[in-house]
Parts: sequence; structure tokens; C-alpha cells
Amino acid sequence: KAFKAPSLKQLSLDYITVAAGGRFIITGNPDLKPETSTAYEAGASWYGKGWQLGATLFQSDLHGLVQTICVEQCGVRGRERRAYVNVDRARIRGVELNGAWNPAESLSLSASYTYVDPRNLGTGQELAERPNHSVKGMVGWTFLPGSTVNLRGRYVGAQTVIQNNVPVRLDGYDLWSLDLSHRLTERVTLKAGVDNIFRKRLSEDSALYTYAEPGRIFFVGLGAGF
Repeated sequence: KAFKAPSLKQLSLDYITVAAGGRFIITGNPDLKPETSTAYEAGASWYGKGWQLGATLFQSDLHGLVQTICVEQCGVRGRERRAYVNVDRARIRGVELNGAWNPAESLSLSASYTYVDPRNLGTGQELAERPNHSVKGMVGWTFLPGSTVNLRGRYVGAQTVIQNNVPVRLDGYDLWSLDLSHRLTERVTLKAGVDNIFRKRLSEDSALYTYAEPGRIFFVGLGAGF
């Protein structure tokens, strides 16, 4: 069981949050009530020589779930205003599958799949901005002792958003990244890579996506262990 009180910004009318890369703003609601939830989960894992499989069933029953709805200038980029509201009764149910395999000492593969059925029990509609399907995968190759390159992929499935109080279905999308790590010493590791290799920009597909994907990003960093 869980309890979550609204944050100060969610409660305050004077607090304005700029969201989704400036596509809309969110204002607070002093009438918000706390969220409460009861969660259930059951899972199993299987392990073999060089491989692993797992499956988990889960369900959360929620009361007073906090989410946002459009209240003014819906769909108008930069002028749309949203507000926090409570969903009286909601249920999030699904299954997660995961696996990993090491076909060779220098090669590793892993993947996971999640299906979610998010439902507003008061209206029978899907909860907004919660994709039904998502997939993650990674291929790792240790090409030299202490040096590993990883290719990562993520697919976010179709999701429902609310525009002018009408449910709208948005298409799924995929993102890819590549990173390299090299152990300089026993305690220090050099890291470098690129996120969003193919420069996916959700705003070019639809202005209704609430997450502003920042585009292609290059990074370099150092990691230290003690």
C-alpha cells in the first residue's frame, strides 16, 4: 500500500511549470487530494548456463491518481494550459518479460518487454500518456579487456492523449543509443557515446507528444569507484 501527497507546485495556483520543451504550461490546483494505491505483483525467474528469463505480473489499484488535463488553448503550441486533477479510481495492470543471453564470453544480449493496460475505472477510458507496449534491448561487446561497446534500443508504443476532452491515439516511436566504456585503472572508467542516434524529434511527428525528446546528444564522462 502507498500514500502520496500532492507536491507544493501541484497545489499552488501561483506555481507555473513550463513542460514538453515549451509546448504548454501546467498550473497547480489547491483542491488536489492525495493519491493512495494498493499494488500486487507476482514473478518468476529461470536461470541457465549463460542465460536468464523472467516474467512478472503486476496490478495497481489507485484512488485519486494525479494527472494533467488541458483547460485552455488546447493544442496551441506555447499557449496551451494544463492543470492537475485527481482521477477518482484507476487501475494499472500488466506483464513484464525479460531475458539475457551470453552466447560468447565477450558478447551479451538482453531485452525486456512490458504490456500495460492503464484504465480510468470511472470513465472506462485509457489513462492518458501511458503507452501500452514498450521494449528495451541491448547488445554489448567487450572487444578488448576493459573496453566495452553497447548498442541500446528502446521502443515506446502507441499511447492515448486527451485533446479538447477527446481521446487521441499517438503512434509509437523508437530511440537508439551507442556508448563506449574503457577502464583506465581499476577504479576509473572513461565513458563516451551518443544518445538518439537518428535524431528523433517527436514534435515533428505531432505537437501532442508531451515529452520533448532533445535530439541527438554526444557525451563524455569519467566514472570512479571506491
